[in-house]
Amino acid sequence: MTTLYHYTDVNGFFNIIKHKKLWLSGPHNLNDYQEVHWAYHKIQSTLNKLVNEYDREHIQFIWDQANLQKLVPFTCSLSSDGDLLSQWRAYAKDGSGVAIGLNSELLPVTGAFPHLSAALNNSITTMQVLYDNDVQDGAIDQIIRSTLDSMKGKEIEESGGIVIEAAYKLSGLSTIFKNQAFKEECEWRIIHTPQIWGNTATNKTTTTAISELCHRASNEKLISYFEYDLSDLISQNIITDLILGPKCAIEKYDLELFLTTSGLERLKFTRSSASYR
Repeated sequence: MTTLYHYTDVNGFFNIIKHKKLWLSGPHNLNDYQEVHWAYHKIQSTLNKLVNEYDREHIQFIWDQANLQKLVPFTCSLSSDGDLLSQWRAYAKDGSGVAIGLNSELLPVTGAFPHLSAALNNSITTMQVLYDNDVQDGAIDQIIRSTLDSMKGKEIEESGGIVIEAAYKLSGLSTIFKNQAFKEECEWRIIHTPQIWGNTATNKTTTTAISELCHRASNEKLISYFEYDLSDLISQNIITDLILGPKCAIEKYDLELFLTTSGLERLKFTRSSASYR
């Protein structure tokens, strides 16, 4: 079993344990402003390098379809390292929060890249973030070259299915490619790709998602999110342990009472080894 850790402040910890739900937020609220765009810059760069090898119309068609299939992923960030000082500082209110351990074997996995799907079980998965530039560039190059090779000698209309399939793969990769400067985070992600429609006539929003579309205010920002319910997995010990941050002020007595009243009386907890104050 691999344990993945979600770093959060005390308020986030309280809500996760009390309500047995994780919050999956949109990319605009993550710490990397290049989320999703990072991969699309690489896709565009790869296509530009191939203009002398392949039909320009085919290249443009792939780029157009890739943009049409661009995802807006809602994610919950996890780390394979449960006691990392940079994580405490960035995501657990400067070390005063908690890292919640989760059994990775009980998290959702589809075996496919993130994509839009009307079947909710196929719209949420857990994947490891990839930071290596060579790995990222190689994956994009392989998809694009394979697609362009399949399009040779064909009209655009004949290649629609092939290109849409490639666009799905490229858009899926965009949700797990990240700038290598963040490599230390050892990030994994629970990724949800809901279908969201806006009706301009009624000014109403319709979703096909794992929960209702929720909103909260945090740090002077309005954050949209969906809830991933852990309730049915609690008895299978999806929450494995807790690590209290180096500056966490939660008292042992209060924590034990809280865990007991939350149905997690046997949950183990330790304190960070970081000598940070």
